Amino acid sequence: MTTAWTGLIQAVNSIFGPARDSSIIGRRREDRDPLGVYVQLGFVLLIMGSGLVAVSMFFLASIPVVTLGSATVILSVVCFGLEHSIPRVSVPMGILLMEAGQHNIAALAEELGATQRAWYLPSSMTTCGARALLPLGPAPDFSRMRLPAHDRLITHYGASDQDVGILVITPGSVVVQRLENRPGPEPQQLETALSKLLVGELNAARSVTVSVSQDQLLIHLTGATIGTPLYASHALLGSPVASIVASVTAEALGKPISIDRETISKNDALLELRVV
Repeated sequence: MTTAWTGLIQAVNSIFGPARDSSIIGRRREDRDPLGVYVQLGFVLLIMGSGLVAVSMFFLASIPVVTLGSATVILSVVCFGLEHSIPRVSVPMGILLMEAGQHNIAALAEELGATQRAWYLPSSMTTCGARALLPLGPAPDFSRMRLPAHDRLITHYGASDQDVGILVITPGSVVVQRLENRPGPEPQQLETALSKLLVGELNAARSVTVSVSQDQLLIHLTGATIGTPLYASHALLGSPVASIVASVTAEALGKPISIDRETISKNDALLELRVV
């Protein structure tokens, strides 16, 4: 059975396109499959199911085999439908883009001398949407902070000449822009919003718990998929998942948020957020 299955897959590949290469680097456009993996699997299941139904009806007269073949044909239709659910940007391509962005931010921060942790600003404190501010001077005085005039990388945000920082877009900034409604400021409302994002839409965690401890917010993520390498930019911005949590929290509270600590233990993560 295994030999027949492998041979059938090879036959479909030879008809509908060359075999896939597991490497995503160095492959020419004309060497890639014209059909996706779900379409190829659908053709395999369709051929197998049709063959089982035909053989059973005309030779074996077996109802269980007919049922098995019919189910296989139905699965082939499901596979054809799944092909349209695959995002245009593949996961490996998304990782490459994220790595490039992380390295660029780290290099820029190092060249300009940014050493303080980023402050995640809500969209109400800027004129360009939710952003992360990397101060280049002393700690920001948010009580006298003025709005940036434009969406600029290097921004002057205060009355002093030293109030200069880097205003960057993070994964959390993009998530906040796509929020239909602003989350509520209460811990339970914030927990609901983060659960909807991280568990329901991004599949980045199994559960989210929000609690308050003095002047900190504690965000506990169970089953967190933070399987990204540690970049130099993480020391300033936190991991991508922490960036999303901080940006959404800042937007919900309408206040600047800083990630004091990010503790990762196996598949769990604990984020300690400082609120101004």
